[in-house]
Amino acid sequence: NESEAGAPQSVSPVPGAGVGRAFALHPAAPNPFNPSTTIRYEIPVSGRVRLDVFDARGRLVAHLVDEVQGVGEHRVMWRGLDKGGLQVGSGVYFYRLDYGDQSRNGRMVLAK
Repeated sequence: NESEAGAPQSVSPVPGAGVGRAFALHPAAPNPFNPSTTIRYEIPVSGRVRLDVFDARGRLVAHLVDEVQGVGEHRVMWRGLDKGGLQVGSGVYFYRLDYGDQSRNGRMVLAK
Protein backbone atom coordinates (compact mmCIF):
# COMPACT_ATOMS: atom_id res chain seq x y z
CA ASN A 1 0.00 0.00 0.00
CA GLU A 2 1.43 3.37 -0.94
CA SER A 3 1.02 6.28 1.45
CA GLU A 4 -0.43 9.71 0.71
CA ALA A 5 1.73 12.16 -1.21
CA GLY A 6 4.27 13.72 1.11
CA ALA A 7 3.93 11.05 3.81
CA PRO A 8 7.24 9.64 5.06
CA GLN A 9 6.67 5.96 4.31
CA SER A 10 4.90 3.21 2.49
CA VAL A 11 3.71 0.01 4.13
CA SER A 12 3.30 -3.28 2.34
CA PRO A 13 2.73 -6.83 3.53
CA VAL A 14 4.93 -9.52 2.03
CA PRO A 15 2.81 -12.07 0.12
CA GLY A 16 2.77 -15.55 1.63
CA ALA A 17 4.55 -14.51 4.83
CA GLY A 18 3.24 -15.10 8.29
CA VAL A 19 2.68 -18.75 9.14
CA GLY A 20 4.66 -19.80 12.23
CA ARG A 21 6.30 -16.39 12.65
CA ALA A 22 7.41 -14.68 15.85
CA PHE A 23 7.57 -10.97 16.66
CA ALA A 24 10.77 -9.72 15.02
CA LEU A 25 12.36 -6.50 13.82
CA HIS A 26 14.99 -6.76 11.10
CA PRO A 27 17.82 -4.28 10.42
CA ALA A 28 17.02 -1.39 8.10
CA ALA A 29 18.40 -1.95 4.60
CA PRO A 30 20.29 -0.36 3.08
CA ASN A 31 22.13 1.07 6.08
CA PRO A 32 23.72 3.60 5.77
CA PHE A 33 21.14 4.94 3.33
CA ASN A 34 20.39 7.83 1.01
CA PRO A 35 17.67 8.70 0.11
CA SER A 36 15.54 5.88 1.58
CA THR A 37 15.71 2.68 3.61
CA THR A 38 13.33 -0.20 4.27
CA ILE A 39 12.46 -1.56 7.71
CA ARG A 40 11.06 -5.11 7.84
CA TYR A 41 9.26 -6.70 10.76
CA GLU A 42 7.09 -9.72 11.51
CA ILE A 43 4.10 -10.11 13.78
CA PRO A 44 2.69 -13.52 14.80
CA VAL A 45 -0.92 -12.40 15.45
CA SER A 46 -2.91 -9.49 14.05
CA GLY A 47 -2.63 -6.48 16.33
CA ARG A 48 -1.79 -2.81 16.74
CA VAL A 49 1.66 -1.89 15.46
CA ARG A 50 3.47 1.39 15.98
CA LEU A 51 6.77 2.24 14.28
CA ASP A 52 8.47 5.55 15.05
CA VAL A 53 11.77 7.20 14.13
CA PHE A 54 13.79 9.22 16.66
CA ASP A 55 16.89 11.38 16.34
CA ALA A 56 20.08 10.85 18.37
CA ARG A 57 18.69 13.05 21.17
CA GLY A 58 15.56 10.90 21.47
CA ARG A 59 13.19 13.38 19.83
CA LEU A 60 10.39 11.96 17.71
CA VAL A 61 11.12 12.56 14.03
CA ALA A 62 8.38 10.59 12.26
CA HIS A 63 5.48 8.18 12.82
CA LEU A 64 5.75 5.49 10.16
CA VAL A 65 3.00 3.09 11.27
CA ASP A 66 0.19 3.29 13.82
CA GLU A 67 -2.50 0.79 12.89
CA VAL A 68 -3.80 -2.72 13.32
CA GLN A 69 -1.98 -5.03 10.93
CA GLY A 70 -2.40 -8.64 9.92
CA VAL A 71 -0.13 -11.53 10.77
CA GLY A 72 3.12 -11.88 8.81
CA GLU A 73 6.01 -9.87 7.49
CA HIS A 74 5.63 -6.17 6.70
CA ARG A 75 7.93 -3.64 5.05
CA VAL A 76 8.02 0.11 5.62
CA MET A 77 10.05 2.51 3.52
CA TRP A 78 11.35 5.66 5.22
CA ARG A 79 12.40 8.41 2.83
CA GLY A 80 14.19 10.50 5.45
CA LEU A 81 11.27 12.88 5.99
CA ASP A 82 10.11 14.27 9.32
CA LYS A 83 6.50 14.55 10.59
CA GLY A 84 6.05 17.72 8.56
CA GLY A 85 7.30 16.17 5.32
CA LEU A 86 10.67 17.96 5.43
CA GLN A 87 13.95 16.20 4.65
CA VAL A 88 16.01 15.46 7.78
CA GLY A 89 19.77 15.95 7.96
CA SER A 90 22.54 13.41 7.86
CA GLY A 91 23.05 11.50 11.07
CA VAL A 92 22.12 8.57 13.26
CA TYR A 93 18.44 7.74 13.71
CA PHE A 94 16.73 5.11 15.81
CA TYR A 95 13.50 3.29 15.09
CA ARG A 96 11.21 1.63 17.62
CA LEU A 97 8.58 -0.97 16.86
CA ASP A 98 5.83 -1.44 19.46
CA TYR A 99 3.51 -4.44 19.23
CA GLY A 100 1.27 -5.37 22.15
CA ASP A 101 3.41 -5.13 25.28
CA GLN A 102 6.65 -5.72 23.35
CA SER A 103 9.15 -3.33 21.76
CA ARG A 104 12.16 -3.73 19.49
CA ASN A 105 14.69 -1.06 18.48
CA GLY A 106 17.05 -0.49 15.58
CA ARG A 107 19.65 2.02 14.42
CA MET A 108 20.17 3.53 10.97
CA VAL A 109 22.41 6.18 9.43
CA LEU A 110 21.37 8.74 6.84
CA ALA A 111 24.50 9.68 4.89
CA LYS A 112 24.28 12.53 2.37
